[in-house]
Amino acid sequence: MGIRNLTDAVKNQSNSGGSGGSGGSDDSDGSANQASFNCDSNLFKCTGDSIQCLLAEIQFKQYCLKSPLQQLESSLNKITNIDNVKAILQDEQIDLSKIDTKYLNGGGLKLSGRCPPPYTFKVDIYTPVTITIPLADLCSAVERFSPLIILFGWVSGIGLIGRQQGVF
Repeated sequence: MGIRNLTDAVKNQSNSGGSGGSGGSDDSDGSANQASFNCDSNLFKCTGDSIQCLLAEIQFKQYCLKSPLQQLESSLNKITNIDNVKAILQDEQIDLSKIDTKYLNGGGLKLSGRCPPPYTFKVDIYTPVTITIPLADLCSAVERFSPLIILFGWVSGIGLIGRQQGVF
């Protein structure tokens, strides 16, 4: 029960501290012992006895300054507090009659669906040489891996849309 009361007292302490005195005893240079702090602006000032100043500074650091872990936690909470439902669901109405149908029913990009002929080029260094690169092996590899290429395209597209909407 005593620890709970101490914890509640620490939580209920104000964010600024006043100054403390030494009860009349002075240092050798004639200045009184004083410590003042402000938790909001992270200011700490202490004059007088070095041991009392060190104890006051330890208490200031313990109760006023945030640790790097606490700062990271509060920053992560700010980043992750996104209303995903509000980001995904939008109130606007979309008029589907205005969709561009130029690329529907094969009206846009037209491909023949067959492998191109071998690529041939001429190199003139010392003697002219004609080099031919067959593309049949490349075509067969692309045909084999086409489901993976299509899957990668879908996953990339979903990732882009999800990131734009704040889901990821």
